[in-house]
Amino acid sequence: MIFEIVERIDCTINNLVQKIEKKFNIDFSIQQNTEQGKVYLVNKIIEKKENIKENVFLEVLATLEALTYPLKIETDSNGNLKNFFEFDNWLQEWQKNSECIINEFEDSENVKNIRNQYYDIIKNEAAFTKSKLKEPYWNLFFFNPSIDDKNKPDIGTTLVWNIKSIGSQACIGRTKILNPASKEIIVSFESNQEIEKNILEKIKGKANKKGTEQEEVKIKLVTESYFDTIEKKIKKKKANFHLAMKNGFTYKEEITITLKQ
Repeated sequence: MIFEIVERIDCTINNLVQKIEKKFNIDFSIQQNTEQGKVYLVNKIIEKKENIKENVFLEVLATLEALTYPLKIETDSNGNLKNFFEFDNWLQEWQKNSECIINEFEDSENVKNIRNQYYDIIKNEAAFTKSKLKEPYWNLFFFNPSIDDKNKPDIGTTLVWNIKSIGSQACIGRTKILNPASKEIIVSFESNQEIEKNILEKIKGKANKKGTEQEEVKIKLVTESYFDTIEKKIKKKKANFHLAMKNGFTYKEEITITLKQ
């Protein structure tokens, strides 16, 4: 299965607008299939390379991230991510490949330091999993919430969203089916969340808004999963995260995952 991923970020800080767009494909190939779950070989295929040549640090990070593919993952029978499969073998391969690219850059000593810092993050499987799930694609793809019981309004679903260069915000919301009688049902999750204090403090530092209170910041997260009930597969997922601070800071992130025919 090949999925097309489109990610867009619009961020405004003190009237300075920053826009980032990424587009790539992810290839999922089944390696093992049992009643308990599946093992996939996952590969990332870049269609449009970001213009990062002017920043060596970002170029090195992008190269190191690209070397994390291909990798194997194991999912349970419901499609939830369980773990990275044969992690130790994968890590040894990454080490070998990443050492080979150091001399491709001019400042090889600095590149080596960046590579070692990156390795410190990924050498532990739990830390590597956490870092991958900060990526919006991984986060959304493996978000498979159960439908909330409308008779139990005190129970909700939580999706943690990573705000680039700021931190992670927990979004608690409700999940429902928008069109239950359709061939292609839409499972929707919506959260209108109060900002966490530690995230607010980081934003205030960036936006120079020292007097801003929590109630002046609005956060809304909406995700939709399009599931074909005949073919029994996900056809598309999308998410829209929007954070707005009164007179100072806005952050909007959109991601779409589409199964290619």
